[in-house]
Amino acid sequence: MALVTGSLLFLGSLFVAAPIIVHLATRQRPRHIEFPALRFVQQSRAQNQRRLQLRQWLLLLLRCAVVLALAAALARPSVPTNALGQWGAFALFFSATVLLTLVFAVALTHADQRLAAMVAGALAIVTLLGAGYYLWRSLQTGEGRIIGDEEAPIAAVLLFDTSPRMQYVRENQTRLEAGGETGLWLLEQLPRGSQAAIADAHPGSIVFSPDLSTARAAIQRLRITNTPRPLAEKLQAAIRLLAASENERRELYVFTDLSRQAWRVAHEADLRQTLAEHEEIVLNLFDVGVERPNNVALGELKLSGETLTPGGRLQVETSVAASEKGGSRVLELYLEEPDPQLPLIRDGRLELPTPVLRMRQTTQPTPGGAVRVRFPDLPKLPLGVHHGYVRLVGEDGLKIDDARYFSVRVRAPWKVLVCAPPNTATGLFTEAVSPYAFRAGGRSRFEISEIPQAELGRHDLTKYAAVCLLDPAPLNAAVWRRLARFVRHGGGLGVFLGRRASPAAAFSVPAAQELLPGVLQRQWRAGSRELYLTPNSLNHRILQPFRQIASSTPWDRLPVLKHWVFEQLAPQATVVMRYSNGHPAILETSLGGGRVLTMTTPISDAANAPQPPWNYLPTSDGSWPYVVLINEITLYLVGSGDERLNYMAGEVAELNYADSGTAQRFELFTPDGDRQEIVGTRDRVSVRATDLVGAYRLKGHAGLPISLGFSVNLPTSASDLTRIDSARLDVLLGQSRYEMSNSRGEFTRAIGVARQGREFFPHLLLLLALLIVLERVLANRFYRR
Repeated sequence: MALVTGSLLFLGSLFVAAPIIVHLATRQRPRHIEFPALRFVQQSRAQNQRRLQLRQWLLLLLRCAVVLALAAALARPSVPTNALGQWGAFALFFSATVLLTLVFAVALTHADQRLAAMVAGALAIVTLLGAGYYLWRSLQTGEGRIIGDEEAPIAAVLLFDTSPRMQYVRENQTRLEAGGETGLWLLEQLPRGSQAAIADAHPGSIVFSPDLSTARAAIQRLRITNTPRPLAEKLQAAIRLLAASENERRELYVFTDLSRQAWRVAHEADLRQTLAEHEEIVLNLFDVGVERPNNVALGELKLSGETLTPGGRLQVETSVAASEKGGSRVLELYLEEPDPQLPLIRDGRLELPTPVLRMRQTTQPTPGGAVRVRFPDLPKLPLGVHHGYVRLVGEDGLKIDDARYFSVRVRAPWKVLVCAPPNTATGLFTEAVSPYAFRAGGRSRFEISEIPQAELGRHDLTKYAAVCLLDPAPLNAAVWRRLARFVRHGGGLGVFLGRRASPAAAFSVPAAQELLPGVLQRQWRAGSRELYLTPNSLNHRILQPFRQIASSTPWDRLPVLKHWVFEQLAPQATVVMRYSNGHPAILETSLGGGRVLTMTTPISDAANAPQPPWNYLPTSDGSWPYVVLINEITLYLVGSGDERLNYMAGEVAELNYADSGTAQRFELFTPDGDRQEIVGTRDRVSVRATDLVGAYRLKGHAGLPISLGFSVNLPTSASDLTRIDSARLDVLLGQSRYEMSNSRGEFTRAIGVARQGREFFPHLLLLLALLIVLERVLANRFYRR
């Protein structure tokens, strides 16, 4: 508790002696009068004398309380906001104690009210204990909070949310600009000698500015960051800085749009504990957001593939969501015109390829809803990296989600080597992954080469992305070692076991066990039982196309009659897919930079073969699940999904340039036109500074044609303007731990309350009036006659 004019309370307390002096000075001395022997007068003399003394003492206490209440009101006591509830409870219990004490005293003056006096006295003791408890709690709650002197120097931290959402425009002003203006105004209100620190969502530590003019310059330099740190993290850092300040007054101001995403907290308990440990720090939130924002946003782009082969068709899909107002909106898709000489710096200016409008779509999102938009079958693209973007035509409050960027790479078909013993129906595999019509039209994703198994030991494997062994016969240890070396260097190996395999030593030698998922044990025959593939989990990449159609995929129409069983699976082996009997059907092992997929039943048994087939996967009438599965297996083996060309802001971009023909030193052109020099290591180059949105281009340092590039976007959560509700904010920060303002007037009142506390002046005036009335009522009652 603080006193604005504490001297008045001291002087006023001295005046409490005035009623006592008057009482003693005006007390009448008894006169000695001779009476006849009246027995009844003698009996009531002592009782009347005690009653009169009690009434006099009661009136004396009330008159002293009047003087004391007047002095306390003039002293203007105040308490911290977070202790107001505790002080209110103390006042309630203390008032009840006083009232019960009066009742107790009045009851004592009547001989027939002994029971009422006892009850009132007992209740007075209980309420007095309650008042003492809440007084102790009030002193504990307000401990360390400095209030009373508004001109005392302050240690203040002004924390600004600089996430992309703060670019929302209202009345020609972004939310960050609105917060910055209020922050500059607030600096003018700080008392002389105060110190201030300016913090934002950028990574880095928070320090106090040398002076307030430096703090003003820091506010004027505030910029949006696409990779903001969590607001709760910066809040805790600001509290730690204030706790180390030498100033007794410490205040923290947060300028935020109160969006739900800004207040996502990973460790809520840590935040609440930090706030509880530093109750002396005043927390003020200034709301610069918009209650009902109007925004139309593009969702994340979904590409048919980030890596395409010549003749492959690019398809782009996205969503359009409206927050407040719907209506017709136009979407445009642009692709850059290929130019191998660009980008370059000419006459000091950066020249980029020209974006060309390739397709336009019209959609009509409903308020609060979202619609999907698809751009099908874009024109064929030549070899190389291509950049493009999808944009919303028109304007709304937030521009950052009106455009989405993408990059794709068109490369030569992946080379796949198919190796099989003689008389193996390899066409069931090659026609599934590279049909003749696709090969003739130049649209095949794979370039298939076939060799007999006998030539595998002397064939050059380095030019292939994957090797597939169809129904392999036993191999010698030297061939297994060559395959292991090929996998270690990043190649993919597919092993499709069939009737030619055997649990003999050739499949159990250490060189073979380095690649296989375990020890080949025995064959499992279905007989009269139904046996088919059952993908229990669709998390693996080769099974992702079946997610949307999991319940309608007719695996039971593709019967399996025989399969191999592995015992003692290797620790690094994982089961990708099982049969309906629970045994593994497809297993994966990793070795070095490559991967091995082993299928325990063959895919090369023709329906008209002399021997009964092991399965009808490729030959059934409805064999489309097999075609999809074997294509995904081959794409996985060649590493088609390993090369990412589209990233979120802040992610590290990893690009492979082993087959690009470029040098190891590159010039990096960022979306803002900046040029940097980076160096790759071995066959990869890493770009860590990806906080800007747009296309990044890498060009050979020696002027070689550009061959690498990628795009960066913001996550959809970055433009989510949904506001957090007050109940959730109370849970995060504490219901009475912060003050909320959305105008300078409210802000001024909140600052005044934080610095001066909640005054009891009006309450004490009311108490003074009640005491005067009570004194007059009792005096008139006691001295009626």
